[in-house]
Amino acid sequence: MSTRATYQFVHDDGFDITTTTLYVHHDGYPEGAARKYQQALDTLPHSDLALLAEQFIRANADAEIVNSHESQGGTEYRYTVFTVAPETEAAIVAEHHSIGPDSWATEFEGPLGQFIAKYS
Repeated sequence: MSTRATYQFVHDDGFDITTTTLYVHHDGYPEGAARKYQQALDTLPHSDLALLAEQFIRANADAEIVNSHESQGGTEYRYTVFTVAPETEAAIVAEHHSIGPDSWATEFEGPLGQFIAKYS
């Protein structure tokens, strides 16, 4: 099923904040996203969350780099993962497109591990 989603990774290393946004054309519903995040975490070297976006791309070959959540029109879901150095657990905000051209409803907000557990 074509459930389009964007996946944004925001990492604060204490000096700079980097943002990487990816687009995947299918399986963007929360259960599919949880599976994609788990695949990335399973291959993450030394639990280095700064590399989570890179590992997401490696684990999900259909992921494409885009400019932002807003640059990819027609998505049903958008996910934003926040990581902070020194490495702590990643946090996620999962949003579902609601009624209106620019309206998003928060479906989940909390630790990435809890998101994966809830939707796996």
